[in-house]
Amino acid sequence: MKKRWVKDLNINGIIIDAKLIDVCKELKDEISDGHTFAVMTKVEITRDCKIAVKSDYHVPKQEIDGDSIYFDSSHMEQLKSMGFNYLLYIRGDIKKSK
Repeated sequence: MKKRWVKDLNINGIIIDAKLIDVCKELKDEISDGHTFAVMTKVEITRDCKIAVKSDYHVPKQEIDGDSIYFDSSHMEQLKSMGFNYLLYIRGDIKKSK
């Protein structure tokens, strides 16, 4: 059984939902080490002016070429119209703090 992230991650006021961290880790396991990919998610600004990255996500159609990512523009527009407004880029291993 894979170890799951149990709480949200807060990096300099950007709060990333724990479920999204797990999704990114699983996707990372599917991609060769050292390559970059992107997940599109929704963000909101909290009352205390922090950025909250939600667990609702889509993987946009993308072509990965080393460190370069090429997106399907019509798919990106469709995702934007659904309220997805933040691209989270993942590269290398996702480290979990102890």
